[in-house]
Amino acid sequence: MFTTKIDASDLQKITALLDGPLGQDIAQAVADEAVIPELAKEPFRTPGKKMIFVSSKQRAFVMAAIRSGDIQVPYVRTGKIGETQKQTTTNGVDVTVPAAYSDLVRTKGRQARYHEGTWPTTEDIAHEIEADEAELIATAKVIEALEKAGLT
Repeated sequence: MFTTKIDASDLQKITALLDGPLGQDIAQAVADEAVIPELAKEPFRTPGKKMIFVSSKQRAFVMAAIRSGDIQVPYVRTGKIGETQKQTTTNGVDVTVPAAYSDLVRTKGRQARYHEGTWPTTEDIAHEIEADEAELIATAKVIEALEKAGLT
């Protein structure tokens, strides 16, 4: 009979760190260094594509807003779509874009037809971050924490 003992005490120390402040540090680092910069990016300014109205009612509303000055032509970007707010949660960090119209610009399934293919959706951004940056940032934070704890 073969018997071996596996000492998981170092692993337990590491996972305990992840459940506490280290987990929050990793989430904060990923939010600060990967998520927020991606959300702040605007697509290159391209020659304005023609607006395709979905109804005559929508067209009348837009034209009235242009006449009243509520919509400026040419459109002046406010930059609010790149402003973000962070909130620490028990599982990490929530990053939100408080602009009331952000769903119509970035959320898949809610994105206005005009923005499709121009603005990346939040899903597109998440896939991009998951593939590269988040893993690198999290790994760097774990290594830093392990060094601080004297476990490396």
